[in-house]
Amino acid sequence: MTDVVFLRELDGNDIFAVFPAHAACVGRADLMVCYARVSQHSSASYNYCNLCDEVTDANEYADLFNELECAGYELYVISKDRFNDSKYAASRRREVGPPM
Repeated sequence: MTDVVFLRELDGNDIFAVFPAHAACVGRADLMVCYARVSQHSSASYNYCNLCDEVTDANEYADLFNELECAGYELYVISKDRFNDSKYAASRRREVGPPM
């Protein structure tokens, strides 16, 4: 299972998925792998993600959730409150790249 948080961009339009346990760049635990529609892996800074609102309504993120599952992810949705768990920062220091 891959832990994921669904967030809304600061402009209020798009929803994106963040994988808090996965670093997007070697040596940069502050950059996490994220995914936006359609088939777009990218990176998101920890600080930016903390500014974004969490999307808690499964109906709002259902399309993105299904797209990720069709791409091979097995997702476990966590709350943004758990985003700050030290285990995620420790994991980002060890692992780089999209989870699969």
